Amino acid sequence: IDRAMYRVTQTLKNELRGRDIVGRWDRAQLSVLLPYAPSSAIESTFKRIQKLLEEPIQLNESGDIVIRPDPSIGVVSRDQFESSAAMIKRAKTAIEQASSFGAPTVVFLSTPFILDEKIETV
Repeated sequence: IDRAMYRVTQTLKNELRGRDIVGRWDRAQLSVLLPYAPSSAIESTFKRIQKLLEEPIQLNESGDIVIRPDPSIGVVSRDQFESSAAMIKRAKTAIEQASSFGAPTVVFLSTPFILDEKIETV
């Protein structure tokens, strides 16, 4: 798993900007932080990366150990007023939804819009 995660991390680093961050989320998942990236570009960026990750990955020099990653990708954007805990909860929901499709999928959960005041209609 570690060799596969390393190869996937290298692919991500090659496709992302220099200030973007790739880290380990858990044993078989990675997280990516895209500071200052516009929300409009995030979904297309991950769809492009997803296509690259659908390609088989050779884990050794002889090529007899090959895996095909499951590029199910959950994406969230963080509002400046949202807590880290709330963002992490949405990220977990996004990856659970993406993984549930059974096929490579990108699920983008934007920041929820909450209205505190009741809107009256005339």
